[in-house]
Amino acid sequence: MYTISEVGKLTEMTPRSLRHYEEMGLITPSRRGSNGYRYYSKDILTKILEIKKYKMMDFSLVEINSFLNFKGSELEEILNTKLNAKLQSIEEEVLRLTKSKNEVETQLFATKNFFKGQPLELNQRRVFVEAIKSEVLEQL
Repeated sequence: MYTISEVGKLTEMTPRSLRHYEEMGLITPSRRGSNGYRYYSKDILTKILEIKKYKMMDFSLVEINSFLNFKGSELEEILNTKLNAKLQSIEEEVLRLTKSKNEVETQLFATKNFFKGQPLELNQRRVFVEAIKSEVLEQL
């Protein structure tokens, strides 16, 4: 049996986080001493490491709690669904960031051309004027 501070050191978690996990129903001390101290078994240590693995995949504690109630193929199906949804969300964010990056690159290219005295293409003029407008509005 391990005390909460020993578990904290072994799992690289704070005792406060472990108590929070207990409040969320993720873990339960194996026993409580007469002094109220929490004691945990090796099984609970394993469970905490499993929870940390899910946290690293950016799942919420509520989602993790639901995972812990399933075994085998049920869990695999749930994880596949959740991970595919997260992957879709990441792909959408990558597309948004790529579009934003391309717009900034276009602004940068248009700005360089403008200050070199080179003519700007229609799209470059639009981007350049929008950049100037946003700067002027910020100054007001």
